[in-house]
Amino acid sequence: MSYDYLDDQFGQFRTTPNKFSAVENQAINLLRQYADAQISSDEFGDGFMQVSQDFKNLMKDESGCYVFSEETPGWLNLFIGNKFVNWNKLRLTVNAAREKPELASNPRWPMVMNMVANEDAAFMEAIKYCLKELDNAAKQKK
Repeated sequence: MSYDYLDDQFGQFRTTPNKFSAVENQAINLLRQYADAQISSDEFGDGFMQVSQDFKNLMKDESGCYVFSEETPGWLNLFIGNKFVNWNKLRLTVNAAREKPELASNPRWPMVMNMVANEDAAFMEAIKYCLKELDNAAKQKK
């Protein structure tokens, strides 16, 4: 059995639609909209939480075990686990803190907001990287 598909992170060699196609396209659309500032971070975060849940459900086999196969979009698996989860936790934490004025008035709040700004910048770089690689993979398919 060949595991070459593990190196095909952005789907360059996936030529036919599969069970992940719809959720992958939804993820790509959200990335593009967020990168182009067409949606807010909260709209992106809420939408991508649904993408993440749908993706996880699709990865389960009939016995409920997670299966990574040649159909699985590797980039999406890595993006969710390595980038989105951390960024989203921080987004939700800051949103909750804004509801409590005593937290936002803490003298250390500017340090928190600086950390948020750094995470946002790193997250946007990851989004741009994914979009660039997805575009390159699409061009190579043609």
